[in-house]
Amino acid sequence: MPDIGSIGYADIDGVGSSPITITTTTAVPAGARVVVVVGNDIRATVPSVSGGGLTWETDSDVSAGDDRLTFLAANAPDGLPAGTALTVSYSGNALPRMAQALYIGNVTGSPVNATAQANDNGPEWSVPITTTVDKAVILAVGMNQWNAEVESTAEGYVTLASLAPGPVAEAALIVLDRATTQAGTYEPGGVWTASEPWTAVAVAYALRTPVRGTPFPWTWATGVRSLRDDLYTRLALPASVGGELGIVDPQVAALMRGDVVTFSTAQLRSFYPTGTEHPSLPANLGASDAWDLSGDDELLPAS
Repeated sequence: MPDIGSIGYADIDGVGSSPITITTTTAVPAGARVVVVVGNDIRATVPSVSGGGLTWETDSDVSAGDDRLTFLAANAPDGLPAGTALTVSYSGNALPRMAQALYIGNVTGSPVNATAQANDNGPEWSVPITTTVDKAVILAVGMNQWNAEVESTAEGYVTLASLAPGPVAEAALIVLDRATTQAGTYEPGGVWTASEPWTAVAVAYALRTPVRGTPFPWTWATGVRSLRDDLYTRLALPASVGGELGIVDPQVAALMRGDVVTFSTAQLRSFYPTGTEHPSLPANLGASDAWDLSGDDELLPAS
């Protein structure tokens, strides 16, 4: 299963343009993509997000009927600690102002694979979306401003958040997710408690699929027998690769010869090419891959 989770929510029930701030309730793992789903009415222009020292961009922005739904996102190479403030700003009045933050781990370098939108009036809502990659996470958001609450959701989808700031706004926002294993058309949705106008948006995020490649033989660097005594150690690679890998990660602190562990290049502290004193990470080591430390004789991309 992909690494995905809700990290916080904030709203203001009333007309205005003042910002809202989400204080994250849990930590975001290194390398994850942070997504802030913002729901409001169509009076406001595209909202923006700041915080966490991240560079934010718009994955999707849809205005339909009375609603505006925006997916604002940023990669977090070093993760985020709990208690991080993420501030959503508006350039015009909006009612309501709702924002749900979450994260998705293990996305590709081009994370948005597909988007879809739908707008209608009735008790049932759905937003068909067609993915072109096998492994993806579909985030679907339904918004209803007309005193209808969430009654049920489509089979196979997990509710990350179900929100209703009312009583002034009388709005509902639901965020669903589903992991896929093959490309195709999916139909997230559900049922409201009343037959009212609604808007829905879906975004499919492509997940990285490491492919097993040519083994890189390695040996423990001189004097190193395990990671038990130090969170940092060196693995000497052969002349064909040329250098040493440095690893730092408390999760592999007890690794011994013969053990197996998976770690990402975010957990590789350094690569020192042969004959240099400056670290780098060359392309032939698969800078975006995860790696297995398998036994004491090979270094493999994780399958």
